[in-house]
Amino acid sequence: MISAKTLLKLGLLAALTVEGIPLLSQTAAAPDQPSRAHTGKLIGVVTDKAGKPSEGTTVTLTDNATREELSTKANGSGKYEFSDLFPGAYTVQAKNGSQKSDAVQTKITSHSTTVNLQLTNE
Repeated sequence: MISAKTLLKLGLLAALTVEGIPLLSQTAAAPDQPSRAHTGKLIGVVTDKAGKPSEGTTVTLTDNATREELSTKANGSGKYEFSDLFPGAYTVQAKNGSQKSDAVQTKITSHSTTVNLQLTNE
């Protein structure tokens, strides 16, 4: 029988389950990822220059270490959320047509972090 450690090294363990229950939780590291838990969350509100919520604005989150990007859209109240994040340094920015926010540097921990963004003209 092949050990879980060997399967993890081969990148095969992620798909293995026993009666529908994953053999490892998401805190197990992928072969190319250091061992760290996905526990961070980033939330915030995007507003326009007048301070009104900016529905449908694209918010992009970039992991400064890996350069991996995630995107989401702000809801009708201008709220956005990224969850299940690795702790670390990130850059977050919002863009809607010709308007964008400043790029904000933030640190994600094992708790919820709030970054509110305001759009300005490019």
